[in-house]
Order: sequence, then structure tokens, then C-alpha cells
Amino acid sequence: MSSALCISSLSLQSEVLEEELLDGTHIVISVELNDGISLIPTYALVDCGATGYAFADEEFVRDHNLPLYNLTTPCTLEVINGHPIESGIITHLTKLFMNINGHKEQIPMFITKLGHYPLVLGLPWLRHHDTNIQFASNTLTFDSDFYLTHGCTTATSIKGISIPIPERIPGVQLDQIAMIAGSTFTRTLRRKKGIIGAFKMTIYEIN
Repeated sequence: MSSALCISSLSLQSEVLEEELLDGTHIVISVELNDGISLIPTYALVDCGATGYAFADEEFVRDHNLPLYNLTTPCTLEVINGHPIESGIITHLTKLFMNINGHKEQIPMFITKLGHYPLVLGLPWLRHHDTNIQFASNTLTFDSDFYLTHGCTTATSIKGISIPIPERIPGVQLDQIAMIAGSTFTRTLRRKKGIIGAFKMTIYEIN
């Protein structure tokens, strides 16, 4: 009898939830990558449903000419229904230094097609740092015993940023348009063959 009353009480409390509160946004944080030549400001999706340590979008890697390393054993990813991901087998990873509001590490990332986000930090990454996530305030805090006993004396926090999911432009390939740092552009000119057009445009003109 007491269990039935408890369930009934919970059902009544749940009725106060508005429909718009049943949906939300992803946890996205600002990060800065260092490829040894230039600093690359970008952002990463924090995804506790991703079973890989970290991922980088292949177009983002190509646009910034990030270093590539062959995997000893290629691997495949599965989507939530258990089917292999459409992007196919993962054969390479990249290794970069990453800075998250003062938290610094060298991070290996599988290279694949991510679609909307340039980087994804997965569940193994969260477990490795034993990161504390305050979901109500959309904040990540590095304050675990592991973190504080491996060269870090104070906790580090970062608040998630609110951005709309980037939309792909119909008829435009993402490798045709890219926003990159000046040093990365110079390095691209040295490596690329063929014709590269360069121009400048204001944010107002883009809008």
C-alpha cells in the first residue's frame, strides 16, 4: 500500500513539468587546441553516451592540417540502435595539446565524421578525469582526487556555452569554406597544390 501511495505522489508531482522543459541543449564547452604551431580556439560536445575517449571531425582536421597517426587496429563505431556508423571504419587519430580554461592535457582523438561539432569528449575521457558535472548550472569541474594529485593543486571549472547546432548549407561543401587562423592558412598554402582564393569579409556581410 505504501509503495502505491509513493508512486501516486510522484505522478502528481510530475504533472507540473511543462512540455518545453522535457527538451534541452547539449553540454558544449570552449576549448583551445595547440598543434605545436598555432592556437586553435574551438568548442567540444561533452557526450557521456560516446564510448570513445575523444573524437575530431575529419573536415575540421583537414581544414587545420592537424597531424595524423595510423591506428594499429582500425575500429568501427555503432549508433544507438547497434548499427555501424555511416562514416565507416576509423583508421586514424590525431594528438594535440588541449586547454580547457586552465586545464591542460595532451589528448588523442579518433578522426571520423561528426556532423555538427568539431570535437566530442566521450565517457572514457570523463571517467579518466572523474569530472564533476553540475547539470543545473551547465558546468564542468575538474576537482577529483585523481586530478588534484597529478600535478594540479586547485580545481578548475568551465561553464558550458549556449550555441545553436550548426547547420550545413545546402549545396555547399564544408571543405570549400573554412575559418582558420592566419598561421594555419600560411601552412596550408605551403602544403596545398592548385589554386586557393583568399578574400576578407565582415560579419555583417556574412549575415
